[in-house]
Amino acid sequence: MRLKVGIRERRRRERLASLLISRKPLDEILEWLWEDFGIRVSKPSAERVRRILVEDASIRDRDLASYLVSEGIPVSDDDWDARD
Repeated sequence: MRLKVGIRERRRRERLASLLISRKPLDEILEWLWEDFGIRVSKPSAERVRRILVEDASIRDRDLASYLVSEGIPVSDDDWDARD
C-alpha cells in the first residue's frame, strides 16, 4: 500500500530505516516485514528494503521504532526528531 507520507514522518522513517539496515542482517528485516506486514521483497537489497520502510504506508514510524527497541537497538531523540 503506497500512500503519501508527510515530510516529517518521511525524514523520521529515513533515519530509522538507515539505523535498522545498518544494525540488523537483511534476512532478519525481510522476515519481520513478511511476518508483521505480509510484505515480500522481490530481489531483496538494502535499497529496496529501505524504500519499502520509508514509503509503505502500512509500516508506521512507530512500528520501526518499536522493532528497533525490541531488537535491543536504542532509538535516540535525534533519530526520532525529524525537524532538520
